[in-house]
Amino acid sequence: MRRVLIAGCGYVGLELARRFAAIRWETTGVVRSLESVHRLREEPFRVVACDLTDSAETSNLLQAFRGTDLIVHCASSGHGGVESYEQVYLVGSRNLLALEPAKFIFTSSTSVYAQNSGESVSEESLAQPVRETGRILRKAEDLALAHPNGFVARLSGIYGPARSIILKRFFENTAIIEGGGDRIMNQIHRDDAASALQFLGVKQAIQAGIYNVSDDTPLMCREARAPATPETTNATIIRKYRVDSGSQTGMSTKTRPFGPNRRNSKPNPTSQANPHGQ
Repeated sequence: MRRVLIAGCGYVGLELARRFAAIRWETTGVVRSLESVHRLREEPFRVVACDLTDSAETSNLLQAFRGTDLIVHCASSGHGGVESYEQVYLVGSRNLLALEPAKFIFTSSTSVYAQNSGESVSEESLAQPVRETGRILRKAEDLALAHPNGFVARLSGIYGPARSIILKRFFENTAIIEGGGDRIMNQIHRDDAASALQFLGVKQAIQAGIYNVSDDTPLMCREARAPATPETTNATIIRKYRVDSGSQTGMSTKTRPFGPNRRNSKPNPTSQANPHGQ
């Protein structure tokens, strides 16, 4: 039986762990606390508590997973600052890579792209983030890519069940359209993100490297925040961002390979940096 270690069972990681368990991989989820272990006790996979930022603890508690088939690092910084990013993403990646997995996937963010003027970007575009947190993500990406079978999945803004900042602001009537509404927002449904990560993990004959993971069609700010009228109802917005049972809009996940073997890859325009959060 193939084995996978999911480091971080948060919004995306939990869904990913459930999907691997469903296809009969020996699945283990790593969380920070015993409270989280207790909360997930009914899940169909093993859950262990481990501080990924502690090299000794990671080595001791996760020794059984040395050489495992796959490790996916999708832990969250918990909306922390620079120090938290450095510990969770950089130090955490280093400690997980020390377990020498056959394949390693690091979930990064499209926030590493500094372009914010409507340019089209692909995996081959320059990723030179302005913010220090983005630069830390890039360092963690480089660690992952140094692995002979290392992958980086750059996720755009995540939405899904019980989570959509756009809908939240819309229903609270706090949404503000800036600059005429031309700002582009790139999003990805949680289930599509988990599906893309599973695809990268399961497929054998797939090129290691960088993959952007985003909905097919970017959304203009004015589209998401258009006023409700008989002609243009907000049902359109809700269909694009339905949060009840997954992505039902026909938007597929883009997972375009980085390098000379890229196929069918139409670059996405990009907006301002999207937050990293799994």
